Parts: sequence; structure tokens; C-alpha cells
Amino acid sequence: MSKTGGGRGPDQPRQRGASAKPLPKTTQAAASLPAHQSPGGSLTGGRPPRGPRPYAKGGLMVWPAVEPSWEDFSNDLADIEPGPVERARWRFRRKLAKQVFHDAALEGNSFTEPEVFSLLSGQPVAGRNIAELNQVLDLKEAATYVLDVTKDGPLPISQGLTDAIHERAARHDLQPSLLFRGDYHNQRTGPQVRLDLADRFQAPNAGEARALFEYGKAGISRVSHPVAMACLWAAYATYSQFYFDGNKRTARHTMNALLISRGFDSILVPNKLKSDYENVLVAAFKTADLTTQARFLAGQYQVQADTH
Repeated sequence: MSKTGGGRGPDQPRQRGASAKPLPKTTQAAASLPAHQSPGGSLTGGRPPRGPRPYAKGGLMVWPAVEPSWEDFSNDLADIEPGPVERARWRFRRKLAKQVFHDAALEGNSFTEPEVFSLLSGQPVAGRNIAELNQVLDLKEAATYVLDVTKDGPLPISQGLTDAIHERAARHDLQPSLLFRGDYHNQRTGPQVRLDLADRFQAPNAGEARALFEYGKAGISRVSHPVAMACLWAAYATYSQFYFDGNKRTARHTMNALLISRGFDSILVPNKLKSDYENVLVAAFKTADLTTQARFLAGQYQVQADTH
């Protein structure tokens, strides 16, 4: 998956065929979300929203962003309990180089695992693209920040946290990528995410980013189990495309910061599951249902917990 860019100018009008459920225009409704959403959550307070209706444009099929929905699957994770925060931080520190390798591989980076280990230990790696090298170092910086910021206990979902992680994870991307799209007013229309050769996802416009963030924060923060909460936030942030690029990286690191700060182990998506991971991402973009992607991430937590 890749970006195809967004247009400049005023907010894009709704395309023909788009869902009848528009994205939120203000943050006021976030405060009125019910304290308990059953069976899951959505910006409609638990009512199942209509799925996105794709439209044809320039020989492509485009899925416009609509109100995403999710199920709270906390009850399925009742057996997963936290440990001491320092233990979770120690375990993340121990596998940091492996985490960086797999995160980079998910982005299409061709560095091998031994090369990543060598680079992170200060040894030169010859014959490699400077952009790929910088991406590996950026991911290391983001992971190191996660270690630093989790030492003082549970972190709330906040734009400050995601901005700080994104600034590090995408430091060498194009400059506009470093900005939360709601803060960048020269480019209003949301970028398109390439799903496959003929399909695109039309991300929300910049003017909707703040409302989307507040809606998601209010609803997902109420999810009772921290693993489900963190995984749902990763899925929600990826769908909402709060930044011009680096959203998946930022979402996964934020997920791990939320987990570690509560005494839970971090989640690593192994490169061997890249195809499966991309399939659940595409499904989320096309259906606006975040549950499958969040469950996929939580499944990796359970697999990795069993191997420790």
C-alpha cells in the first residue's frame, strides 16, 4: 500500500456514491458518546453505520472515508493480565532491534535482519540506499522514544503522544508528513491510499482530522481491556490517516506505548505475516469496520505471549 497524494484547495465535496453517514464536523459530539457502547463502538454510538460506497474515478474504484465502527472484544482477552511496567519495558528493550527490523520490512525496506542489528549497534552497512538506512534509524528513534515515555505509568491517548511518535518514526519523510493534518491548512483534501492496482481509499479531509481524533479517543478510551483498546486505536488511527504518511508506523508505535505503559508486552507484526496484515488493512479501508484488524493485532500479542 502507498499514498497517491492529496489535492490543494478547499475541502473536497462529497463524491457521488459516498455513504450517507458523513464524517463528524465538530468535536462536540465526542463528549456525548455513551459511557458504554454495545456490542462495540462507532461514531454513531453503537448503531451499525452504512459501509462506504465506492465510486469510479479515472478508471479506479475509490472507497471514501465514512464513520468507522468496531466491536469491543475485551471479554475475549480476560485471561491476559498486566505485569510490572518495568518488566514490559525491559522485554521491549531486549527485542528492540528485532522490532525495528520487522517494522521496516512491513514498510518494504530491504534491510536484512543482520544488517539492521549491525546498523543499530553502530557498525557501517555498505551498499544500502540512504532512504532505507534513514528509515531504519527513524524507527529505532521512535522505539527508543516509546521506551522513554512509558516509564511513568499509563499513557492516555493524546495528539501529543502520536505527534511525538510520528515526528520520530517519519523524520526523513517529506516535511508535510511530519504535521498532523488538522494543523496543516495548505493541503485540505485527504490523500488517497493505494489498496491495489485499481482500488484507492480516499482519506478524510484535513478539516475533519481533529473531530475524528476526538471521536476515536472518546470512544476507544472506554474499551475496558487495555490490549483491545490499544489495538483498536492502532486500527482507528490507520483508518483516519492523521498524517500525510507514516500512519501505520505511528499507529503501531502508539499502540505499543499504550500497552507498555500499562504493564503489557508490546506487539510485533512479523514480516512473514505482511500479506495477512495488508489484507486486514485493505478490508478495514473498504468496510470501515476496524474489528478484524484490531483482532489480528491482538492475536499477535497472544501468539508472542505464548512463546516467551
